[in-house]
Amino acid sequence: MQQEENVLGINGVPAGIEFWLNCLFLMIKKHISYLDTIIGTITSDELLRSQAATLGRFSQDH
Repeated sequence: MQQEENVLGINGVPAGIEFWLNCLFLMIKKHISYLDTIIGTITSDELLRSQAATLGRFSQDH
């Protein structure tokens, strides 16, 4: 029974996987501001494109 506790980490996740998930989480946390910048840029580009398309359609209609 003691053996099983060593193999399984928190919530029954194997300790090795838990370690890698933790590493991944820390990496994501480290790069989140960088990702936010990229996502923000993409989002604003998409917004500008959709606004331009809407304006283009509007000017064609009138």
